[in-house]
Amino acid sequence: MGISRLTTIAITFSEPMDKASVQVAFNVTIPMSQNGGTFAWSADGRTVTYTPPAPFAYAANVAFRIGAGSK
Repeated sequence: MGISRLTTIAITFSEPMDKASVQVAFNVTIPMSQNGGTFAWSADGRTVTYTPPAPFAYAANVAFRIGAGSK
């Protein structure tokens, strides 16, 4: 059986979001090397999935934030 690694971060909002503002405000804070990935949005604009440039390391602490500029 293989070891599972986190490969995406999915965030669901209570209402549709402005995609560009969320993507600019999104930041992986731990580990910082995981910024620069890609975003995919649901059709209704309420869920965004972030895929980092490489899978997170097994058992790694991962933290992210979405700044106040998102709308």
